[in-house]
Amino acid sequence: MIAEKKYIKTNTVEEAVTAAKANGDNFCFLAGGTDVLVNKFQGTEEATCLIDITGIEELKQVAKCTLEGVLSPSGRAREGLK
Repeated sequence: MIAEKKYIKTNTVEEAVTAAKANGDNFCFLAGGTDVLVNKFQGTEEATCLIDITGIEELKQVAKCTLEGVLSPSGRAREGLK
């Protein structure tokens, strides 16, 4: 039997970060290609909260940022990114 999990669908980076902070270390991001059921049956997934980030437009592409050559979502520099 598979234990129930909390599922949170986010549409912004801020929503995803808030959800992650609210769930401490007990969450997993879903970003497509995630084998949630496979991992659960194998015993390699223990998180009780799944945070779906597939609706966040900024994360749908990766571009090279000119700020210190860092790769960041959508190519935009983020405050605090080093």
